[in-house]
Amino acid sequence: MAVIGDPQRVSLDTAGGDRSGAALGSAVSADGRWVAFTSADDLAGTPTAGIAQLYVRDRTDGRTVLASAGVAGTADAPLDDPADHRAYAISGDGRYVAFATAATNLVAEEPDGGDRDVFRKDLVTGAITLVSRTANGGGANGSVIGDPDISFDGSRVVYETGAATNLWVGDAVPGSDIVMSDLSAGTSVLASADAAETALAGVIRRAAISADGRVVAFEDDGVITVRNFVTTSTTVGPVGAFPDISGDGRVLVFQNPGGAIMRAEPVNATPAQVALAGGEPGVSADGTRVVFQTAEAPAGDVYVRSLPAPAARVSQRANGTDVMRASDRPAMSTDGGSVAFGLADGLPSMSLNASDTDGSPDILAAALVPTDVTGPSMTLLSPADGASVTAPTIGVSGVVTDPSGVVALTVNGFPAVLGPTNGFGVEVPLPSGPGTITIRAVDGAGRVSERLVPVARTRPQPARVAAKVRARSLSVVRVKRSTRLRFVLDRGATRVTVRLWRRVVRPGQPPSWTPANALKRVAATAGRRTVIISPRLLRPAVYQVRVTVIAPGGATVGVIRHAVARRTRV
Repeated sequence: MAVIGDPQRVSLDTAGGDRSGAALGSAVSADGRWVAFTSADDLAGTPTAGIAQLYVRDRTDGRTVLASAGVAGTADAPLDDPADHRAYAISGDGRYVAFATAATNLVAEEPDGGDRDVFRKDLVTGAITLVSRTANGGGANGSVIGDPDISFDGSRVVYETGAATNLWVGDAVPGSDIVMSDLSAGTSVLASADAAETALAGVIRRAAISADGRVVAFEDDGVITVRNFVTTSTTVGPVGAFPDISGDGRVLVFQNPGGAIMRAEPVNATPAQVALAGGEPGVSADGTRVVFQTAEAPAGDVYVRSLPAPAARVSQRANGTDVMRASDRPAMSTDGGSVAFGLADGLPSMSLNASDTDGSPDILAAALVPTDVTGPSMTLLSPADGASVTAPTIGVSGVVTDPSGVVALTVNGFPAVLGPTNGFGVEVPLPSGPGTITIRAVDGAGRVSERLVPVARTRPQPARVAAKVRARSLSVVRVKRSTRLRFVLDRGATRVTVRLWRRVVRPGQPPSWTPANALKRVAATAGRRTVIISPRLLRPAVYQVRVTVIAPGGATVGVIRHAVARRTRV
């Protein structure tokens, strides 16, 4: 791993210009393209009235977007950006940011009169959503601390509450809690709970959510605790602070009471030391790289360690020189390929970037070699390649895994839910004819895998039905003392035999049929004129020709009567 060039400035206006005000904090998308930070400067063409706002810089397009803008313009209260907890977060795909503020003008109806709340901004549509909302749509009835974190797709946000008691069902005791809001489902649940879903009673703070949104880590009275929403389990981990968690919730990093940076895999395992001293650690989605800040004299620095290699300093120039100015508040992209951090440069000569001339604290980003460059691995259980079905839908099942966690899985565009062991099963429509099933998975580092499965839907074969045999041109004629029955069988008929029956009426009884006599010829061929001869003249009566349809194996399929015969009197 090596730093590629000098760390680049991120805290620029949308035209790429530098401003004189300070920029603080940072949060980074999965691939490092989008970096969030706060500044009171007008960086996006909208006056801020000197109030710290949240910005997102697109490092690819060179645009800076004002994220803390609502229905009435910029936030009318500063964005929370304290140094001792997470101030805001950005989703892995860079579409959403979650942040805390006491601003009253971000949503159409501010429900709590200016208390701090947590919001989510959609940077694509511009929509802003109040996250710290009750199930019935109301606002918090007490303070919301904030400290939000967000899942890769932005659908789940965790945050800390203070005195609010109405943000999840069953909370009647004021105190700190960690709440997880699922904005797609419109639900809020308590994350700081034991396996029986009973609220924990300690001082609870600093939540971190895995990229897949299924695991939350937090502090409970100085003990790292992990809540898994899939297995509905709560694991009490080691003593420590500032937890962060890998994309699938498998790896935990934290700062222990002695100030060392620790790593545990799994989260309840005996932790191993990553650095002798440091703070505010972060971990890549695959759990192999850790970023942290140090406080060594004369100024703190930002380091990364890619296990098992030694730690390497990020807050330096490309030639390895230091500028003796404090670097802090690091944030790492989940693919491990970018680290953003703050630099209190003070003078242009003390900047890590030659083009930095403002002399004010800036946000910089350093490019590293990503730790995760491959997408999820898929094991398909059904269907097999080239499978052929007749039903209008097809079942698709399998297992998908990735060390960075699997954050999205779709089958032909339909979402599939992963089970505790990452198995999935979904029924999807299948058009007629040959086609392809596309299985697409995204991991916590933003890497994508696709599996194309050729299948075909064929028309169902109709059940074998007895031929609908009909007799056409039926006639009965006398030839001397014999009787001839003439008719033509449809070509749709199979092999048949023919018998003649006579209608018998007895006093007091319903009519019945009885064989008239043995026929001289008992076989008929479909599609040809057939003549069946009775050896003697038939007496006047009502007769019926019955055609018995014979299957190729010799079994009788059915006897056709009225559909193939006409009654006649001779």
